[in-house]
Amino acid sequence: MRNILGKSAKYLIVSLVNLAVLTILLALWTDDVELTFNPFVRPLEFLKILVFGFLSLIAVRLYSFYLRKKGITALSTKIKGAVVLTIFISSYLYIVYAQRIVSNVIIKGALREQLAGKIKHWAGLANGTQAAGLTIMEYQTIVALTGFPALPPAACNIEYRYQFDGFLPDYSLRLIYDVPLKTPIATYDKKDGHYSNSQSVEVIGAIKRVTYGEIRY
Repeated sequence: MRNILGKSAKYLIVSLVNLAVLTILLALWTDDVELTFNPFVRPLEFLKILVFGFLSLIAVRLYSFYLRKKGITALSTKIKGAVVLTIFISSYLYIVYAQRIVSNVIIKGALREQLAGKIKHWAGLANGTQAAGLTIMEYQTIVALTGFPALPPAACNIEYRYQFDGFLPDYSLRLIYDVPLKTPIATYDKKDGHYSNSQSVEVIGAIKRVTYGEIRY
């Protein structure tokens, strides 16, 4: 048993290094905004890392068996092959995490940090958040994570309140935002069973103030 572990140690080290690097990358792109709207992202993504790590260990084990059959014993060949296989199998995660680091940290880091400071806890039901004074870019960042309704590009001074049960499908969403007077906005009030949504417009000086509501109960 000790001999087997000794022979496998180099492959385990490669796998553990890969696990550590991917975990660090995961921590980098899952910022406060991501965790607010997707609180289970880290454990779910870490589970993916473990699955890819397990697959890479299987591939490396087969590679080691192949080298033995060919009579290749050079340590450098074994390690280089193990590293290449491990990175190749985990390449999907490396690509996705790298893209999200570029987007969330490098390109939109300041925007997301500012947005995180505006988001507050709010819940009449079990869970919820609220924010006020959002720009359209900040709101679009939230939309990408939540599926909230898209707003006109000219929307500003955006405020939202969102609460949801978590166990039951019950939720409510309230949006208030301003647009220029020339922006066409429809008004309506719809109900369909346990779901309703409405939109109203109030003219205030040189702007329209739009109030949108959506409820499932």
